[in-house]
Amino acid sequence: MITISSGKPGTLFTPVVTTIICAGLTILILGGNVIGTIASPACGTESSEMLNKFNETGAAQEHTSYTGSKYNLTLKTGENAPKPAGFTSIGLTKSATFGKLNCT
Repeated sequence: MITISSGKPGTLFTPVVTTIICAGLTILILGGNVIGTIASPACGTESSEMLNKFNETGAAQEHTSYTGSKYNLTLKTGENAPKPAGFTSIGLTKSATFGKLNCT
């Protein structure tokens, strides 16, 4: 859990590097990090669900920095150098118990 540049609550995910092989011909290597915006619940609210939104701006994520460090997804094809990548998605996390989103 982090505070993103707009002052809203967010999440920083650091997934493992993933290799995708398309029809045995093309190899894509996806890596890096991604920052999402917590859309709900609102700060100070209790809920058993948390909604994360991830947005891209061009070929990069909407939010790419936290505490002065840069974070972004990267995509590498073949022998080419990794390039910034972005995706748009919504993720809903559900819990069996309620929790309060405390924002600082």
